[in-house]
Formats: sequence, C-alpha cells, structure tokens
Amino acid sequence: MINDFLLMVVISLFTFLWIGKSFKRVVLFLAFFLPFEEFILKFMPVSDELYSLLRYGSELLLLITLIVLIFKKIVEKRPFVKTPVDLPVLLFACSAFLSGLLNQISLLEIALFLRIVLRYYALYFIVVNIDLDIEFAKKLIKGLIAIAVFQFSLGLAQVFIGEPINKILMPRPTTLTVGSYAAKKWLILEGLREKGHLVFGTFGDTVNLGLFILIVLVLVTAIFLITQKNKEKFWLFLIIGFFILCSTYSVGLVFTFMVVLLFMVFLVKRWGMLGFCGFLVGGVILMAFTYRTEPFSLIASNAPISPLENLGIIFSGKAWEVAKTNRLFTFFEVPSVIFSHSPLLGFGPNWSTVKDRIAGGYFLGDVYWSQILAQVGLIGLGSLLLIFYKFYKVSADIYKNCSDFLSKSLGLGFMGILVGVFLYDFVGPALEVRPLAFYFWLFGGLVTSRWLSIKNSQGDLSPAQIAPLKTRLVFSREEKR
Repeated sequence: MINDFLLMVVISLFTFLWIGKSFKRVVLFLAFFLPFEEFILKFMPVSDELYSLLRYGSELLLLITLIVLIFKKIVEKRPFVKTPVDLPVLLFACSAFLSGLLNQISLLEIALFLRIVLRYYALYFIVVNIDLDIEFAKKLIKGLIAIAVFQFSLGLAQVFIGEPINKILMPRPTTLTVGSYAAKKWLILEGLREKGHLVFGTFGDTVNLGLFILIVLVLVTAIFLITQKNKEKFWLFLIIGFFILCSTYSVGLVFTFMVVLLFMVFLVKRWGMLGFCGFLVGGVILMAFTYRTEPFSLIASNAPISPLENLGIIFSGKAWEVAKTNRLFTFFEVPSVIFSHSPLLGFGPNWSTVKDRIAGGYFLGDVYWSQILAQVGLIGLGSLLLIFYKFYKVSADIYKNCSDFLSKSLGLGFMGILVGVFLYDFVGPALEVRPLAFYFWLFGGLVTSRWLSIKNSQGDLSPAQIAPLKTRLVFSREEKR
C-alpha cells in the first residue's frame, strides 16, 4: 500500500515537471484529462489497488501545483488574492472540524469529509491567483465542447451498437475504501441500473457523464443566448446532447437541465425561445405521463426500457408512494431529528455515526442537503449555501455589467450551473462527484477572477459606469504593461 502510494507520488511529480512550465497548462491538462481518467487508467499495467489509488493522482498533481504556487508567491512577496467565498469555505471547514471533535469523530474521518466536499477549492485558489487571459478561456471552452462531441459519439455508439462498445469502455470493477468512504465504488454496471441502452462514455458512470454533459450544455446555451450565432450548430448540439443526457437514465439530470434552460432563457428575456423551451418541457412531461401506468417493478429490474418510459415511471402513483419512504421522507424527517438533537453542528462528518444516531435508517445519500445538515448542522449547511450565494452574486454582476460576450456568457453560464447543482443536490450528491466538483470550482474561479479584475482596475463603480467597458476580455488582475 505504501509502495503503491509512493509510486503514485513519483508519477504525479513527473507529470507536473512535464506540464508544469506554467500553471495554466496544469489546469488545462486536468480539465481535459478528467473526462478520460477512468478509461486511461483501465489500461495501466498495474494492480487493482494501485489502479484505484491512481485516481488520487490528479488531486495529488493539483496539490503539488498549489504548493509550488504558494511557495512562488511567498518568495516573490506577492499577496494572495482574497475572494468572496474564502470566508464561507473557512466557516464550513471549521464547522466540520468542530462537529467532528464534539461528536468524537477521528481526525482521519474529518479530513476525508473535508477532502470530498472541498478538494477542488485548491483549484479555485490556483485560478484566482494566476493571470488568465482570453486565450485560456477560449481553449478551455473549445476543448470541453470537443470532448462533449466525442462523448456524444461514444454515447450514440453505445445506444446503437451496445455490448461490444460497453465492454471496451467499462472501467475495472474494483473498490477501494479509506475510513468509511469509498475512494472508488463499483456501482454502475452491477445490474440494478441496467434499464436499456445505458450510456456512460469514458466516465465509467452514467451520472458522471450526465453531470459533465449538463455543464457543457449550459455553457454552450449561454454563449448562444448572448451571441445568437451558429444557430444550426447550436440546435444540433443541443438535440444530440439532450438525447445522450436522457440515455444516461438520470431523470433528475434531465429535469434539472430543462429547468436551467428555462431559467437562462428567462434571464435574457428572449420570449420566443422561452415559449419553445416551455413547449419542450411540457411536451416531455406530457409524453412521460402516457407511460405512467407501466408496471413499477420495471424500475428495479433489468428489463430494457426506453428513456421516455424511464421518465414515465417517475410519474406513476407507485413511484410517489415509494418516494415518500426514501427521498421525500429523508428531506422532511431528517431536519426534524437534527433540530431536536444537534441543530447547529449535526452528528459529525462520519457516515456510520450519522446512521447510528438517526433511527429508521433514512436514505441520506441521495438527498445531499439533508446529508450535510445531518453531518455538520445548520452552521455547515448555511456556510455551504453562502458559497452558492456569493458565487451567484459575482456571476450576476459579471452578466449584468460586462459588455463583452465571453464575460457575459461565463456569468450567465455559471449562474445556470449554480442553479443546476443546487437543484440536483436534492436528489444526489453533485458536489461530491469528482468531474462536476472540478468544473464547478474551475468556472467559479474564472468568473471570480474576471469580477476581481473589474473591481481592481475600475474601482467601486456603479453598473452604469462599468457597462461601457471595452470588449477586450482580461481575466488578469493587472493591466498589461
């Protein structure tokens, strides 16, 4: 185990030396590597244990980059950038630590919990502390769109070819557990979720792929709403992307995207398109209702069903009855238990402790906000929601006050991502999913960096004064000399 970890450290160091000529290159490398991580590591000639450990490699590379950046800042005597979310992040970490101490949770369990929730805050810190120009943003967005197109192609191949493609893309069936947390948990293809032509691309998991598609679709939609260019390409991308999203069989992601789509269209007040989106959402719901009489037993069987049938099952009366005993039950009952026992700090950042202290075995895992409340109480939950609020406020300022299309698109797109993540966290732990968490903090850093550059270069100006800014996009905090 120790030898495997040392080998992983050596690999990460060599990777850093290879791409570490600039911090931008490291960030871009990780952004483009993560979607293929499971697939690439599958073919590594190593043991299953080392294969699971290698999934920490990207985080270790990020940590090495962070340490080098901090050292460079100290040597050059340059101040670290302060951002609006720093205090809420610190408050969340302190609440988790204090909750763990009061509930007699081991320091390892506390550290693992904080790593899972805040691991990519390090990425955010790096992004806001380096100079990012327009070329970085362009490369990032173009690269993610290209990766999404490739995933769409794989998804279509999985739908129409099936098993031969699935065998190639399927990750290794290994599980590594550290403390009470699974570092890699083998869940996806054991059978319970095999409802039809399940699509997971190179992500190794349907939800991971779906969350990545959600982010890219939101960003592309935001750019289109701002520019109104390349309509044919946009609609083709949107239709295929939505089809692949449905083929992940994640009902929560499908409805999350439709709500986010309506939200963004409403913000830009393009009422004609808003009507179309409303028609789309209504049509999907109406068609899904036609399948609501399907036997509910299909939801837990391997019988092949279509994505539309999958949506229809959720609208069945039986589905809502079952929801009352798991997700809805958790959402309403867990807070009442926490409020009556430990409202401020919860039962501690440890799964086994929470399950032992909450009678009835509530299904916490899929209701993330209830899970956070149970683990770190109102202080922890409030600080996490404050992070969302601060990010939303910064994004709204960028969208309303910047005149260049890319800044407005980033502001609008990240507002959509925030709404989407907030909604999906009612049915799944989106913030703990590695691909989603990475891009969440990455784009949070980009938007915050842009916001800080305006604030530092223009001072505290009114929106009317900020609006006429040049269309030049500069993420750097300092003007070019």
